[in-house]
Amino acid sequence: MKVFGLKIIFISVIVVISTFILSHFKLLDRFELTTLDYRFKLRPQKKGSPQIAIVEIAEDSIQQIGRWPWSRDWHAELIDILTLYKAKIIDIDILFSEKSEEPIDNFLASAIKRANNVYLPFVFERSRGEIRRIESLPVFYANIKGTGYINVLPDEDGVIRRIEFFKEYQGKTYYHIGFKIACDYLGVKEEDIQIYPKRFIELKNTSIGNIKIPLDEQNRTILNWPGKWEKTFKHFSFVDIIVSHQQVKEGMKPRINLQEFKDKICLVGLTAVGLIDIKPIPLETLYPALGVHACIIDNILRKDFIRDLGRFYKNLAIIFCSLLVGMIFLLIKKPIKFALLTLALATGYCLLVVFLFNTKGLWLNLIYPLFSLTLAYTSMTLYSQIVSALEKARLYKLAITDSLTGVYVRGHFNLLLDAKIQEARRSQQRLSIAMLDIDHFKSFNDTYGHQTGDFILKEVAAICKSATRGWDVLARYGGEEFVLMLPNTDLKGAKMLAERIRALIEKHVFIDNNNMSYRVNISLGVADLEEQDTRETLVNKADAALYLAKRTGRNKVCDWQECQEDKKENP
Repeated sequence: MKVFGLKIIFISVIVVISTFILSHFKLLDRFELTTLDYRFKLRPQKKGSPQIAIVEIAEDSIQQIGRWPWSRDWHAELIDILTLYKAKIIDIDILFSEKSEEPIDNFLASAIKRANNVYLPFVFERSRGEIRRIESLPVFYANIKGTGYINVLPDEDGVIRRIEFFKEYQGKTYYHIGFKIACDYLGVKEEDIQIYPKRFIELKNTSIGNIKIPLDEQNRTILNWPGKWEKTFKHFSFVDIIVSHQQVKEGMKPRINLQEFKDKICLVGLTAVGLIDIKPIPLETLYPALGVHACIIDNILRKDFIRDLGRFYKNLAIIFCSLLVGMIFLLIKKPIKFALLTLALATGYCLLVVFLFNTKGLWLNLIYPLFSLTLAYTSMTLYSQIVSALEKARLYKLAITDSLTGVYVRGHFNLLLDAKIQEARRSQQRLSIAMLDIDHFKSFNDTYGHQTGDFILKEVAAICKSATRGWDVLARYGGEEFVLMLPNTDLKGAKMLAERIRALIEKHVFIDNNNMSYRVNISLGVADLEEQDTRETLVNKADAALYLAKRTGRNKVCDWQECQEDKKENP
């Protein structure tokens, strides 16, 4: 039992090492990302931060205002309206990188200056192996409140799950525009942003207390998507804002309540399908880039982050699952119970992973521990089946072979002989058997002892096996008596083989472990299968021939025909 337990531990260790190798080469990472998506989908959807207002340049605005890109005075008018209604921050997610008509550009620049709370983005672009920064024209940048990059790098399957809040470029640290807006909204100064690579970003002295933003091993943060695009944040149409302001000036009831923009972070950008780069996120396949900014700001304002528990806890879970399966295997002997308990363990681990994600925002790896668990279960079940099969084979061999000589026992020989008799009759083949007995073996045992007698029996069996063909069958029929089944052999051939065995044993010097030497002789009787014979009659005929050999001098071979002649002469 102790050895068996050590083997199970060894299997568990091999499973753990194999899973570690898969994990090191990230062979199953894509599946893990898919499970993360399902965790987002399974948990209750959340409402986004009420401080965020989305101003969409969607299909309705394009239809009413005209083909994109619009004249920049439209953006200037929107900025003036949002400023009038005391928006806290205005983020225009548009690059004004090319010159337009100078009066219109100056008009937009003046609106930005009057507002004093406008943020414009820039992008990092790789061209010919170099990274360059593309931003709006200097005339607009001169009076903006802040800026930040809008680059988003999706995972290998194209889904946006993680974001870099900071990048190093030409010796300076730049922040994502969503991160920058959130920091400014909370009154975070540059010196209050402390970055601890691969651990966390700490925002100190914010209006809502210190904030720790977790980072993974690549200095990225997992976005905690609160819900789907249409249902998460408060959405406003660009054209509805313009029209509503005009309606207010004319004393009419506006389409929307413009007072809702007071103290809000207003994110303005394209959401019309076909005009923007739409990427999939865990919750849906079509999600505008503007929503990424909103999600970043929402996570920071609500201090609601997803924390990747990382490699240590993943490895710990792999080891735990593998070893626990091994313990269950050692304690539970029944395969069905073992399967059910392993399934219960897998289910429990899945529920734990979902619980930690839903309640604590913790991302604990699911795929590699489940792979470890499954591989451990499969390996141990297979090992159990192999051990069981080998044990059955061993017991079967013990049941059909003689433990001393290693040849078949009498009962199994009888089964084989019955089958071979039927086969010989169907195919009209010859079949013979030979019975042999060690001469004066009782006296030999009395003289030299049973241990020496056992030695002689093993040696005689070995000589007989070496002298026969591969398809001949040798069995121990009694104490010192053996029987040989000789397929495709007539009486004459059987007698020749018997004589060869007799001569080999007569010439052989038996030397035991004590270097003592002995000689013995054997007598043999042979018979062939005739039409009327059964197994019993065939064996009886060979036994009668053996008896004749012993009666007429021993150390000789007699066949069944000689028995017949002897009966006639000695009735």
